[in-house]
Amino acid sequence: MAKVASGGRRSPLFVGGVLLIALAAALIMAYEVIGSHVGADGLLHEPFVLIPLAWLSGLAGTALVAIAVWRSRRGGADRRKV
Repeated sequence: MAKVASGGRRSPLFVGGVLLIALAAALIMAYEVIGSHVGADGLLHEPFVLIPLAWLSGLAGTALVAIAVWRSRRGGADRRKV
């Protein structure tokens, strides 16, 4: 788990990552709820754009959470003495 920043708050990277993962879950649920159907003219109608958006936000969120956890375990680059 990412360390709590000063003031009792989580790292912004961690919070942003969790929000992106939640967005990915919401996009997948929206895709399932909206569903797809074949129109009278034979065209498939589906919210296809939600699939790549869910993948992108899920991968970005996972990367942000991983970076936040990695930084908290090694002490953070901003705390390191040069």
